[in-house]
Amino acid sequence: MDLFGSFSLLLAFLCGIYAVAGGVAAILTRRPLLIKSARNANVAICVLVWLSMGSLAYLFFSDNFSITYVAEHSNRTLPLFYKLAAIWSGQEGSLLFWSFILSIYVFSVLFTYRGKHPELMPYVSVVTAGVQLFFLVLNAFIASPFKVLGTVGAGGAAWGAWRLSRRRA
Repeated sequence: MDLFGSFSLLLAFLCGIYAVAGGVAAILTRRPLLIKSARNANVAICVLVWLSMGSLAYLFFSDNFSITYVAEHSNRTLPLFYKLAAIWSGQEGSLLFWSFILSIYVFSVLFTYRGKHPELMPYVSVVTAGVQLFFLVLNAFIASPFKVLGTVGAGGAAWGAWRLSRRRA
């Protein structure tokens, strides 16, 4: 599930780039299909961020401690309510949660006003996609909640952050 969450964040980032670039091109050219395409890219971002958030929740509820973020913010005896709260208890999860809330907001605005204010909605789409893109850059490249704690090499030796820290001591 960690690869699924990381991949959905990366796809959301790519959709965000398209939503901003396509939205700017739609504003400049006034092509209705390009406007609709940029709006649909924002909807795709919403779905992909939802999948990523669901993936992180699954990792918490299944006690998958191979993920650094889960290992740092959860344990096996933690009640389910606190595991739910632990999803956004650290910086990485909090950034993903903000992106999740923003995607809900963007989707609701684009869905509610899809037929109203056709001259204003491309601008709304570009601005919200730009803000969403900022959070996606942070989540996908700087503070990803899906970092793996350790990996097993070809020879069977485990390598990861915990092993390297033990080596220095």
